[in-house]
Amino acid sequence: TESISLFNKAGGNPCNFLALLEFHAQSGNQAVLRDFHLRQGGTGGSRVTYCSGQSQNEIIDCCGDYIRDTVLKRVRKAPFFSILADEATDYSNIEQMPLVLRYVQKFEVHEEFLGFVTCDTGLSGA
Repeated sequence: TESISLFNKAGGNPCNFLALLEFHAQSGNQAVLRDFHLRQGGTGGSRVTYCSGQSQNEIIDCCGDYIRDTVLKRVRKAPFFSILADEATDYSNIEQMPLVLRYVQKFEVHEEFLGFVTCDTGLSGA
C-alpha cells in the first residue's frame, strides 16, 4: 500500500491535529481518506484542510459536547451527586458562575468542571 501523508515531511513535525488526521487516514477512515483526496486536488476541486478557525472551533465544540455528555451520564448513574456553584467576576467586571459536579462512582468521589455560566442579571440581584 502507498503511504499517505497529510503534511509535508520536509516541513518538520506536524501539529497534533494533523498527526491525528494522518493516523485516521492510515487506519483506513473513509471520511478522512475522501477529504484527503479532495485536499490533494482530486475531483470536486475543493481543498479540505480542517485548519481554519471555524473548523477548529467546531471540533473543540464537538469534543466539549462529548466530554459534557460523558460526565452527565456518569452523574446520572451515581447514587450521590452535588452541584457546586459560586460567583466569580472576571477582568471585564462580568459576573460568571463556575459550575462543578461532584459525584460518587465505585466508592470514589469525582469532581468535574462543566463550564462557566454568564450571569446576565448578576447573582447579587442588584
